[in-house]
Amino acid sequence: MKIAIISSSVREGRNTHKVSKGIASRLEAINVSYELVDLKIHHLPALEHTYENHPNPSAQMKELSSILESSNAMIFVSPEYNGSFSAPLKNMVDYYAKGPFGGKSIGVATVSSGPMAGMRAAMQMQLLILGCFGHPLPNMLLTGTVNSKFDDNEEISDEAYKEKVDQFLAEFVKVAGALDGVRT
Repeated sequence: MKIAIISSSVREGRNTHKVSKGIASRLEAINVSYELVDLKIHHLPALEHTYENHPNPSAQMKELSSILESSNAMIFVSPEYNGSFSAPLKNMVDYYAKGPFGGKSIGVATVSSGPMAGMRAAMQMQLLILGCFGHPLPNMLLTGTVNSKFDDNEEISDEAYKEKVDQFLAEFVKVAGALDGVRT
């Protein structure tokens, strides 16, 4: 199984990418294949044409399409901005429509510097996943007070949080594997 982790914050000083890398390191610890997609690097311009109807898709668009299509499952990682998820995540989903998301298990992870942990964004992301015919995992990885959970090397330093990530991923991998078996 290969999981695409979509890190969707593109601003300077972003904490979302720390969480994305933390998820990647925990997947590595349990020998699950992943691809970390950083939307700051895989930058997509504001949507003018969907990928399928684009007259001249860039190499970057083609590469991202290939990553999304070849994944068996995905985890969307987003900060909460004004009660919702990041615009780059929405833009990416709009570019590729339902194609690479349909029928796949998609996990939700949110990031916030405050104690509410991005709950409103998480709920919005589950609706987004349903809208692109994906299957959202009922449990979500909500990361509040993110600055207290990572060390200076951007590695998880909070043992309780590490256990929370591991529990989320154990359930996600189980559900994603079962759903992938049904899809194929």
